[in-house]
Amino acid sequence: MKDKVWNQKMRTRLMAAGLAGALGLGICGCGTGDASSASGSTGQQEAVQEETAQEDMTQGLSGQQEEKQANSVSESGEPDLSGEIREISDQTFVLNEIIEEEGEGGTEIAALPLDEAEMNLITAVWDENTRFTRRTIKNGGADYEDSESSPEALETGAMVNLWGSYEGDVFRASQVRLTEVE
Repeated sequence: MKDKVWNQKMRTRLMAAGLAGALGLGICGCGTGDASSASGSTGQQEAVQEETAQEDMTQGLSGQQEEKQANSVSESGEPDLSGEIREISDQTFVLNEIIEEEGEGGTEIAALPLDEAEMNLITAVWDENTRFTRRTIKNGGADYEDSESSPEALETGAMVNLWGSYEGDVFRASQVRLTEVE
């Protein structure tokens, strides 16, 4: 009994640390505007020049490099679904969805229900085209490292972020990122 309570507390603390790190990274990345964009046509011209240069660079990349760039761009946005893996079977897993609520002062709160009656369980599927990565959060959320992963790395209790779309009640994942806190 004591171990079960300790495990739940530890899981909650790890979840909080991971979410705090992910939220901190998201907040740091939000302030990308600069003063030149507010200075009228000069800022617009610079933005067009940068966009044109990026398009020229993209056209010069090989197919594999373009695919990597497309994957990193789509993963840079907010995940479509996040939670903890509860069960795993052949190319599917059941996920306990993280619930996001607005707290006092407009802050966002992310919670993982531990009571089965409060859980929102979602079935997620993947296929041979699904991209798997692992994000290792370090130094209390100050740093992180991304690496390639595979479906074999999925395990019950693991925290994941998913990109993709719903097909009825099932979530079809195009990308799965496992989150690990060191």
